[in-house]
Amino acid sequence: MDDFIIHSIFAACFVFLKQFAELWTSIGTANDPTDLTFSVAQERFLTDISTMAEAPVLAWSLR
Repeated sequence: MDDFIIHSIFAACFVFLKQFAELWTSIGTANDPTDLTFSVAQERFLTDISTMAEAPVLAWSLR
């Protein structure tokens, strides 16, 4: 159980840092209405967060 919690925390941190890096690199072009980088990165962030929320439940059910 403790390993599961620790792995979940590390996974959440990794996903957060990955998404933060993508959003940070797209901030420079966020004011350009012709560039969709920010919107795409934001959509990926929301998708990863929803996937991450489901992952612990799936991992727990597979144990």
